[in-house]
Amino acid sequence: MMMMVINSLGHHSHLGSKIVMTIKTMIIQRSDDHKDNDNTEEDNKWTNSINQASKTSLLAWERETGIELVQINGQRRYGGPPPGWVGAPPPAGTEVYIGKLPQDLYEDVLIPLFQSVGKLYEFRLMMTFSGLNRGFAYARYCSQRGARDAIAAFNNYQVRRGCAIVVCRSTQKRELSVDGLAASVSQQELEVTLQRATQGILSVTLHASPHQGQAKLAVLKYSSHQAAALAKKTLMEGEWCPYWGWASWCP
Repeated sequence: MMMMVINSLGHHSHLGSKIVMTIKTMIIQRSDDHKDNDNTEEDNKWTNSINQASKTSLLAWERETGIELVQINGQRRYGGPPPGWVGAPPPAGTEVYIGKLPQDLYEDVLIPLFQSVGKLYEFRLMMTFSGLNRGFAYARYCSQRGARDAIAAFNNYQVRRGCAIVVCRSTQKRELSVDGLAASVSQQELEVTLQRATQGILSVTLHASPHQGQAKLAVLKYSSHQAAALAKKTLMEGEWCPYWGWASWCP
């Protein structure tokens, strides 16, 4: 078919060359599309094959309990608020940090465990793209007593033989610092950019960078620790701003 098209053009050799190039481009593009599709299918097969037994157990537990887990921005969440909750969220001092988790451990084990010492308002498990957890989670209780009891009961608790976890009070930091911003960036345009890229931003203040000469440092205040944590993830991983910078927790 390609030769027929070229021959029919005869004396218009330059046009024939263009068509050849166009067809070649289409063929290469189609080949690349197939490769991309093949790679995607292979990635999906690989992701689905990881930790299959624990994933199956989690799905069965969700069906049995009726608990709904929602995954957003690299974390899977239960509650916040839980079913039947009325009123304002719990006060500060009700959330605990859970670290050193086996990466193939999920909510079907963790939620019943941490719920055994007090009613959970929210449970957040940090996730990787492959479906494994990132080794840490946050449990927020309906009362400060629940958080205290969780620390007393589960810090250094062996969730499996030889796997002792860490449980401590969450710091609830709400401020981020972003260093290395261009000297030309203004507070107003940075605020507009951050309002588009993140949620819960309350204020932005600019300072001279203590480390990078003419660069600027921004202090960002968010409405909650969770909003700040999601913003930090966005700022670290995405192309959020033409001025770029390095986000970290404020001391």
